Amino acid sequence: MEVAAWSSAGGTKGGHGLEYCRVRQWQLQMGVARLTINGDHSQEMMLHWSHTGNAWSDSVRSPEVFSQGLWLEISELQDPMLRALAAKLPGTVLHSRADSTVKKYWSAFRRWKSWALQHKLPVLPAKEAHVALYLQWIGETVKSKSAAEEACNARAWLHSTAGLVSPVASPLFKATLQGLQRMLAKPVCKKAPATVEMLERMVVDARLSGTLADLRLSTACLIAFAGFLRFNELIQIKAEDISIRDDSMVLKIPKSKTDRLRKGDEVIIARSGKATCPVASLQGYL
Repeated sequence: MEVAAWSSAGGTKGGHGLEYCRVRQWQLQMGVARLTINGDHSQEMMLHWSHTGNAWSDSVRSPEVFSQGLWLEISELQDPMLRALAAKLPGTVLHSRADSTVKKYWSAFRRWKSWALQHKLPVLPAKEAHVALYLQWIGETVKSKSAAEEACNARAWLHSTAGLVSPVASPLFKATLQGLQRMLAKPVCKKAPATVEMLERMVVDARLSGTLADLRLSTACLIAFAGFLRFNELIQIKAEDISIRDDSMVLKIPKSKTDRLRKGDEVIIARSGKATCPVASLQGYL
């Protein structure tokens, strides 16, 4: 497996601080994945092994973040207890953001990494002039304001995670981003909201078809509409999360976008006595 990694011994290739290495050996010790580079055990990177899902697999493909800045200091610890704690630290840091956000940041970093290597530029830490040119390239090729903003957010988070000074604070970078935001701004085209009339037609169609799939779809739409639920909140609901009462039902929501600490929440939906009643529809489906 080929990886691009920063050498703790200062080895370079092409004069840009990056060393292309072949992973010779993976060793597991105290929950630490020890990466031996070119047979030199002094050049080990301490990476968190497991329990981080996609975020972990993405960080393995882009190990620079956890092998620079303060992580170099952490990797030099010799105390067994401290090394065991250090093994879990990257996973804890990755959980500071939602999994989807971390995955998006890794994707943005890999795009920057590919562009930087193509033009023989240092990947991390990035220089403010180089990232400004990268933003300009995004503006001319992708032509997306959100893509430029995502690159900015990812750069700031990854540099801070590595314990490095972020280039996004520089006046040049800020001016470039603001210019692209103005140049690439487009009118917002909002989608038409769902209405009660739409739901009524959906319920009628589901009853006429008589299929379980149509009944499931109409029930899900009624619950989401009445409970103001996002799609990700709706699909997490299981049978044991539902409590049906005489006049209402209670839905337990394990986690949501606004529930950063994953405390969970409950949503109460009252019976309406109408054809679009979500409680009656769910009882019919179950």
